[in-house]
Amino acid sequence: MFSVLGKKIVLSIVAIWGLCWLVLLLWLTGEQRKFLLDQLRYQAEGVYHYIVLSRHRIASKGGIYVKNGGEYKLVTPSHFTKDVANYAQGRLPYRVKVAVLHAKNPFHVPGDFEKEAILELQRGNRKEVWRVVRDHGNPLFRFAAPITFKRECGNCHEEYSGEKVQGCISIAFPAMGVFKELERNKVYLFVYLLSSLLVVFSLLCFLLKRSILDPLNSLWWHLVQRVKEDNRCAYHHAYREEQCF
Repeated sequence: MFSVLGKKIVLSIVAIWGLCWLVLLLWLTGEQRKFLLDQLRYQAEGVYHYIVLSRHRIASKGGIYVKNGGEYKLVTPSHFTKDVANYAQGRLPYRVKVAVLHAKNPFHVPGDFEKEAILELQRGNRKEVWRVVRDHGNPLFRFAAPITFKRECGNCHEEYSGEKVQGCISIAFPAMGVFKELERNKVYLFVYLLSSLLVVFSLLCFLLKRSILDPLNSLWWHLVQRVKEDNRCAYHHAYREEQCF
């Protein structure tokens, strides 16, 4: 179908286009992963800010009273966060925890992730800490942002007044659905780019053969024939001159 020159041209084009397509595929999958992780982060930030707002509102009132049986019980922001976390178990995929260094309450004792997050937040390098970890083989999104103590928090936490980070609010939820979607989109992107590459390659081969290679081959054939004719004419001319002598 192609001459040696045509094969070299086609292989060079395929190599260049294939490399460009591969770079594009890697860039698109990387951007999509970044986008999906940002969505997880925004989701965690929304839960975090809602909890912080609720805690500050409860603190501004010095706590709230909740009816428990026949009597009312005072609920502090800390109790509220714990109740929300317990209530969410089995109903929502979220896990919420208030972690404080040197906590006496077992509920507030930080785990490894919370300890690292609190130290990172205390250094002031980041305003929030998040990562994807494996939990029983499944991806789990972990998020932590600082506990903020404002003026109204001094009603119960005089020792925690000030701007120094004393702890964090930790939020965790499964990310299996997001990563399944990411893997599925990778397959779609690969199939799409491969299909488009084959279409472009086929069209390019057709145009290359029709517009460049066929005219070149025709020109080459005519040149070869012309050279043969010129050689034949020169041979006959030399032969006649030799006969004349």
